[in-house]
Amino acid sequence: KSNRWEPYLAFRYCSDLPPFQEAFTGYGKNKMTWAMHLRRSGYDFAQVGGAFVCHYPHFRSKAKLSWDYIPNLNVSDVLAVSVEARKAAKQNRFNVMEKKDMIRDVDWSQTKRGKGDLLYLDYRKWLYDTVPDEARLKMCDETYTDDNKLWVN
Repeated sequence: KSNRWEPYLAFRYCSDLPPFQEAFTGYGKNKMTWAMHLRRSGYDFAQVGGAFVCHYPHFRSKAKLSWDYIPNLNVSDVLAVSVEARKAAKQNRFNVMEKKDMIRDVDWSQTKRGKGDLLYLDYRKWLYDTVPDEARLKMCDETYTDDNKLWVN
């Protein structure tokens, strides 16, 4: 589980809304960073009563596959024990964070996801250094402790 989430928000267009960060393209962190900016800027969030969104299961997109791709992955380094884990490792689908210390010869900062994580860390520093904290609610302490979910940190 992670405190990093990408919400779906509905807004009426307003020129005062913070812009999306164009550096986050393709897959990962674009909606989450915008929500962080909105929250820090003091925008008020409300849940729409009687409405919901369903995420329909689908195949992993090319963008998601690219996001999760690990170059030079040596399956034997993963030390997968179960048949399912071995199959997932061969297809480059497993929880990397659980195996990251066992995987050698990968420069995590050069993976697409690693680059996204580095960009996120730079963005978060910029946000905290530049945008005054006008948030209406204090963040839960747990939200500050999940950087271990990043491929780089």
